[in-house]
Amino acid sequence: MANRVQLGDLGSGVYGLKVSKPSVNVLTATDKDLLFDSTKARTGQIYAGANGLDFVGDNSDSDPQIVGTVNIDEAITGSDLRGKKIIIDGTTVTLTSVTTYFNGNLITTGNDIKNDINSASITGIQAFRNSAGTNVSRLRIEKAFANGDMVISYPASNSLESSVGINAATYAVGIIDTNGINYLTGTGSTKAGLGYIPLITLAEANTGTAQQDGDEEDYDSFEQVSTFSIWETTATHMFPASGASSSPTGTGNSVGKNNASVFTASGPVGRGRGYNILEDNEENKIECENCSFFVLRIPLAYGYMNSTYYG
Repeated sequence: MANRVQLGDLGSGVYGLKVSKPSVNVLTATDKDLLFDSTKARTGQIYAGANGLDFVGDNSDSDPQIVGTVNIDEAITGSDLRGKKIIIDGTTVTLTSVTTYFNGNLITTGNDIKNDINSASITGIQAFRNSAGTNVSRLRIEKAFANGDMVISYPASNSLESSVGINAATYAVGIIDTNGINYLTGTGSTKAGLGYIPLITLAEANTGTAQQDGDEEDYDSFEQVSTFSIWETTATHMFPASGASSSPTGTGNSVGKNNASVFTASGPVGRGRGYNILEDNEENKIECENCSFFVLRIPLAYGYMNSTYYG
């Protein structure tokens, strides 16, 4: 059986991994007979990437924000949360406000939490009380995009986390979808360009079909999101995209009609996208949610898919 895997010292002080094709000795294999070679840029090594990205339409929608997942009980059965703490951008907010109900119960309401956070005067931060029904609310915290990402954490004791349902995390400024993201500089340090448009694998949260009943009229409205996410990639950037073909303007064979041989289009695709039906409230303006991508060292451009890059 041929030696097919070489790991460690490959010779001349170079360390790495090589895997050869079946029946080929990895120690004497040529480049074309190697399934993987960590010393070559032609293999599918990950060059760059990111996850958890949210893209929005413009600066007005890019404020980092989060809405709690736990309902705050504002009836007489609610809780006194004084002394509970939340840390926002390094500033600890200790709840002190409380509301006295007719039976003498002391209840911390959504407005009490909101007011305590806003009283801390944290740069760019504003808290809101979102109604979640009768005598029920949820906490929303937002930061002006010009002040950067929002970081939320909690102390080891007297944490407010379980009471409001806001996880400790960094909530990033939304990325403008038509600006895209530069994957050469996205990590904070600049990577050298590969010299070609690379293969990029991408995924996002919203795919498939979403359907929603019309609120005011007797009809169903729906918006279909392709299960194949549409993206535009260049040698430096990636952009969420959407189909730009125009809908038929009527029946007939002339340009733009439903039986025309050629439909008008500004694309075939355009940078940016907006799935309005997927917005679950007025604050959620994310157009492309929880995106992940990996840039691979594989050329994906005419003129580069040859022996120079593929051995």
